[in-house]
Amino acid sequence: MHPKPHRGTRLLAGVALVALVSGACVKSDPPGVSISEVKTSAKFGFEEKDKKLADFDVPQEDTAFAGATELPTLPELPPLSRPTPRAPAVRGNPDCPEAQVDAFPKDFATVQVKGQPTEGTYKWKRDLVVKVNRVSNPKNPFLVQQGVPETRFIRRVTKSSTVPHEFRFEMVAPDATTSNVVITSFLVNNNPALVANERVDARTIGVVDVPGYDLRVPPPNDMPGVYITKIENKDAKNATVFSFSPVRPMLILPLEEGIIRTGQTFSSYGVDPTTGDVLANEGNVGRTSRVDACGEVVEGYSVTLDQSYTRDVNTADPATELDKYGARQLTRTLHYVFAPQYGLLPIAENLSIGELTDQQALIVRRSLAGLKAEPLPPSIK
Repeated sequence: MHPKPHRGTRLLAGVALVALVSGACVKSDPPGVSISEVKTSAKFGFEEKDKKLADFDVPQEDTAFAGATELPTLPELPPLSRPTPRAPAVRGNPDCPEAQVDAFPKDFATVQVKGQPTEGTYKWKRDLVVKVNRVSNPKNPFLVQQGVPETRFIRRVTKSSTVPHEFRFEMVAPDATTSNVVITSFLVNNNPALVANERVDARTIGVVDVPGYDLRVPPPNDMPGVYITKIENKDAKNATVFSFSPVRPMLILPLEEGIIRTGQTFSSYGVDPTTGDVLANEGNVGRTSRVDACGEVVEGYSVTLDQSYTRDVNTADPATELDKYGARQLTRTLHYVFAPQYGLLPIAENLSIGELTDQQALIVRRSLAGLKAEPLPPSIK
């Protein structure tokens, strides 16, 4: 049984109720400006059914992945290994397949000559031979060969007994247009010493700006470089058809400090005292060049020689030929590629004499067809 409320308590409650009703019905206008009404579309509360928005019925966390499939366990990756080299692509000549486009050389070219070339018999190929002769055969002036295999010999590799950084070797190659052979004798001097090696700063003389340059002076009596000491052309009976033997070795590739320097330019010449032939060279050392040696990529450094050779002038008709020579219609360019990592082994040789529009011209491009050397035949040694 609950106790009855006190009479005083009921009186106070009644007074409070009267005061609340009176405050709601009777209002006094306060001074100043006031907001009497605000119209808005905002809702301050939702019914239970409005809690679910269209297309956004997101499940609770405890049921979100209830029906999901577990991810499979990934197998461990095998350790990284170098890719297996692909076989060369066989196109055209099956005896000389082409290297893959992503093939790299086994040994990259070095700026210094390492060792000496290996004696032996090497396979080469004639990439292109074009002979122009409008004089003898005006109806069919072009003789074209391509992909013809040939054989070259590297022989008589000898190291100097007095100069430790010097050696010699000979290259025996078939003539591209006859049955003769061409024997080229090379001298290689690797002397790393320099008399002077300094940088000359740029300066202005009067109003002329003189650019800076590197001054490198090798010993005058022991100059480093690759030289040609003799060129012979012999027929099938081993008789000499012609010979070019300069008084001094003719420079074809500088080796200042024993180093191949890309972009270097140089000049050289050779004079044969017996025949009076003169061969002048304006040379430029190129960048590394790669040769497709029948599926095997071989890298070397290139050198280009723009040559002026008196033998190119036909002395039987000096008036006409000298006019052509003076008009630059007769030109000679020799391009070598040497592999210094293999003792300066020649791996490519290009020769062009004249232009295709001349009465007579010759273009020959030949390159190595394999690094493997077979023994020299007794007749070649």
